[in-house]
Amino acid sequence: MPGNKVRRLSLHSSNPEHAKDAIERMNSSHVRSLTAFESLEQFQSFTFKFGILQVLDLEGCKGLTTSHLDKICKMFHLKFLSLRKAHVKKLPSDIGKLQYLETLDIRETNVQELPPSVADLKQMAHLLGIGICKSSAGALADMHNLTKLKKLSIYNVKDFDSKNLSHELLSAIEYLTGCSLKSLAIDDGFTGFLNLMDSLSTPKYIHTLELSGELPRVPKWISELQNLEKLTLSLTSLSTDALFIIAQLPVLFSLAFSVSAASQDHGVMEILTKNTMNSGGKILIPSDGFHSLQLLRFSAPLLPLLSFLDGAMPKLQRLELRFRILEGAHGVENLASLQQVLLRVSQQAPETTKVQVSDIRSSVSLHPNRPTVVVDEYYG
Repeated sequence: MPGNKVRRLSLHSSNPEHAKDAIERMNSSHVRSLTAFESLEQFQSFTFKFGILQVLDLEGCKGLTTSHLDKICKMFHLKFLSLRKAHVKKLPSDIGKLQYLETLDIRETNVQELPPSVADLKQMAHLLGIGICKSSAGALADMHNLTKLKKLSIYNVKDFDSKNLSHELLSAIEYLTGCSLKSLAIDDGFTGFLNLMDSLSTPKYIHTLELSGELPRVPKWISELQNLEKLTLSLTSLSTDALFIIAQLPVLFSLAFSVSAASQDHGVMEILTKNTMNSGGKILIPSDGFHSLQLLRFSAPLLPLLSFLDGAMPKLQRLELRFRILEGAHGVENLASLQQVLLRVSQQAPETTKVQVSDIRSSVSLHPNRPTVVVDEYYG
């Protein structure tokens, strides 16, 4: 009805004329949350005139224009802004005017760098999907101002051949992990930046850590992360030695190793092979440690032979493996608390891998807990 005070609004492009009429009739001055699905292209008259809007979710939206983004920067009460998967190449220079903004999500966009004014977002708690390039040094230096930042994800590291840039990024990470930062995710795009992580002081307050890309070994300080609960690492760091180190983390409940199919170049495979051969052609999961671990996940086109020793991971409840080629998984019956096994197998998997899948199912069927086993196929 025309006089209704609408506080939450969702826009769907399936019937844009109906939506347009409804918006024009409603009292939108009280809207605090707006979600738009798929596209704004069909809402040509959409003006973003929502004076007290606090939540704006434009994930996956097409048709976002520079004009739209400029108007968003005038929504001074905004606390949450998601542009994830939206067709956005650049953030407005006035983004820093959103003084109450706590979450900015630009994951899976084409945004390559942050404007300097991001440093003015003093209430920022979650900064997700930022890109790093040669022109980012100034913005990185100013990130020291974001002392309330709790979650930071860096998904685009490009042209990382500048010592000044690497110093600024490491300095920002080190400073923020000493303040409020509890969750850190970095994908270096196989530029080699992760090789510099050893030089960091121990980020001892981190609860969640994700390091993706070229990571030939785990950082030397990882054994000191006594508060770490969730850890995701590139499969290039997987080795028996790494697992013996990680096993001693007292509160770790989720551990994942992954590498995408797109990353399977010759160098990556060399690292994987070397790490496996160093422990006799298989990865050993130790019988001691991992006292809090409940979820273990491996995801890669090629998974080496995994061997769970007697007494390994005593509280593990869920095991997930995603692969095109699997060399084997021995000792699954040694996982005393196992409840679920998920095997995601490529449709292109060879017969030898299918035999390994059958062997795993047989081993799990003998487990006294009678865990459920799910085998899914994926294309790729």
